[in-house]
This record gives sequence, structure tokens and C-alpha cells, in this order.
Amino acid sequence: MKKSGQVALVFLVAVFVVMFISGCEEEASNERMAKLIANENRQLKKQLEQRDKEMQRQKQQLEKGIEKQTQLLEKCEQAKKVLEQRTQEEMSRQVQSVLGVVMEQNAKMHQEIAVLKQELEELKNPK
Repeated sequence: MKKSGQVALVFLVAVFVVMFISGCEEEASNERMAKLIANENRQLKKQLEQRDKEMQRQKQQLEKGIEKQTQLLEKCEQAKKVLEQRTQEEMSRQVQSVLGVVMEQNAKMHQEIAVLKQELEELKNPK
């Protein structure tokens, strides 16, 4: 029985040693996993920071582009107003010019009609 007790004792010691070693390996494995996860987290944070910086840069570029387009639109609207005003002035000038000629011709025609009426009267009533 002593021998079987010794064998059992050796067996139990061996089981404890194996359990201890596997527990140590599990702890080491957990530590490695924790380090890998921490490293991956750092890399992801760096990627997020880079993405945020890129988004900020693109936002600034977009804002600059919008500002330039707004300024260009304002210049175009001002140029349009100037062109509309010039067009209106030119049309008014041309209308006045044509109207002046028509009024002048109309006045001449009225004078001619008056002269013709007088001549017609004289022809109807000779003196």
C-alpha cells in the first residue's frame, strides 16, 4: 500500500505540476492577448486621429471652395446688374432716338397737311 500511496502521491504531484504549468501558460497567453489588444487599440486610435485630421482638412478645403464660389457669384450678380442697367439705358436711348425722329416726321407731316388743306381751300374758292 505504501507503494500505491507513493504512486498516487507522485500522480497527484504530477497533476498539480501540469495544472500549475498550464495555468502559467494561460496567464502568459492572456498577457500576450492583452498586449496584442492594447497594440491594436493604439493603432486604431492613430487611424482615427489621422482620419479626423483628414476630415478636418477636407472640411477646410470645402469651406474655402464655398467661399470662393460665393465671391464669384456675388461678382457675377454685380456684373449682371451693370449689364442690365446698361442694356436698359441703351434701349431707352434708342427708343428716344427713334421716337424723336418719328415725332419730327409727324410734325412735318402735320405742317404739310396744313399747307395742303390751305392750298385745297384756295383751289376751291379762287379769289
